[in-house]
Amino acid sequence: MEVHFPPELEQKLTNSAAKEGRNPNELLQDVVTQYFEEKERFGRVGERLQIDSIPELPVSHLGEVGSLHRRDIYDDVR
Repeated sequence: MEVHFPPELEQKLTNSAAKEGRNPNELLQDVVTQYFEEKERFGRVGERLQIDSIPELPVSHLGEVGSLHRRDIYDDVR
């Protein structure tokens, strides 16, 4: 597979690889690998953080005003 970068980005890649004493292709492979690992990891975290998975909070009574529930607050924000 060939990947084409703008000259400025290619120069940054070349300079960064040189500073690390590495081949630009190796550095690019590491960067792309890390990107997909992070994307997968945050995808799993995001699935666990969906609002539907948060348990309901107990109702708080506010005297004569009535009860206030987490869903009431959340719906008002949307």
